[in-house]
Amino acid sequence: MKKKTKWILMSIVIALLILFGIQRYYVYSMEDYWNEKNAAVIVAKQQANLASLTHASKSVWDTVCWVIEGKSTSGEDIVVWVVDGKVDHQELAKNGVSLDQVKNSIKSQMPDISIVRLVPGIFDQGAGKQYVYQLFYKDGDHYNYKFYRFADGQALPDTYTLPNR
Repeated sequence: MKKKTKWILMSIVIALLILFGIQRYYVYSMEDYWNEKNAAVIVAKQQANLASLTHASKSVWDTVCWVIEGKSTSGEDIVVWVVDGKVDHQELAKNGVSLDQVKNSIKSQMPDISIVRLVPGIFDQGAGKQYVYQLFYKDGDHYNYKFYRFADGQALPDTYTLPNR
């Protein structure tokens, strides 16, 4: 074999080893997240009669929870909040507002913001536990959190601004 061919083959092997290492690191770092999600889905299936999964998201604020969206065994759209391995609350999706409805409302009320993340969650400060959509957004140079009730899409009064560095 010529020297040039050896170097090309060695470069390809090294590149493949690097890509394999990156893939293994990704799997290793995401494994706990995936296990938590799968456990929450199993709890929702066992305790809330969830038949099929549409979407699952993790929310972290006062309470760390998984919000599982899907179809119930009766075929209705359902939303299930799972906290510490138990169903904390379940609600038919038609009894609340959808993520798209909240997003459209936010865009019309605050057109100049940039939405970073909008997920369902639990807000538990002062007025008791509320099932909400948690909005994380950028407004100018500031990042903020705001909450909207799941039941009617109305904004809770407080906005939480993250400090700038």
